[in-house]
Amino acid sequence: MWVSSRPSSVWIGAIRSVYLMKRLPTGRPRPSARLRAHSIGFIERVYRTTAVVSLIAGLAILGYFGWASVASYLLGALLGAGLMRLLEHTVDLGIRAVVRDGKANGSGRAIIVGLSALKYLVIAVGLYLLVTQGWVRLWCLLAGYGTIYIVIVLKVIGRLLLRSFSEFADTATDASSGGSRGL
Repeated sequence: MWVSSRPSSVWIGAIRSVYLMKRLPTGRPRPSARLRAHSIGFIERVYRTTAVVSLIAGLAILGYFGWASVASYLLGALLGAGLMRLLEHTVDLGIRAVVRDGKANGSGRAIIVGLSALKYLVIAVGLYLLVTQGWVRLWCLLAGYGTIYIVIVLKVIGRLLLRSFSEFADTATDASSGGSRGL
């Protein structure tokens, strides 16, 4: 267990957090229109990239393992993307239920937990039946399911690399022009 060497800093941080939370406006925070459009665009690009990657991987799997493996992989990819979409809708529904008219509503949390538990229970039972009957190849299903998460991680790494390269280029340009950047 981590213990702070300066307990006073913990108290200062807690007091500052409470102070800042009281200064925030009540109700649902509204991100800027540019940020909303950017984040919606990101997840839509993730879905498109996942579809393309899944189709290409499905063709590669077909060449080596056959139709049953391709069907299992594509079912897993569809399941992964579908669950991501359901997660989006569940969170959106939960946010609307928790915060109505600027007041916190306690039943919203129950809605989120209930929908999530029911959703995953139905999917787990369905997948268990498919796998135990031998209709689906488990490893191909899991590989397909993980495709969307791999795409998300690779897209985030790509954005971080592009950002660091652009900052490096800006620094190199400033250094070559004789200017200095103050931080």
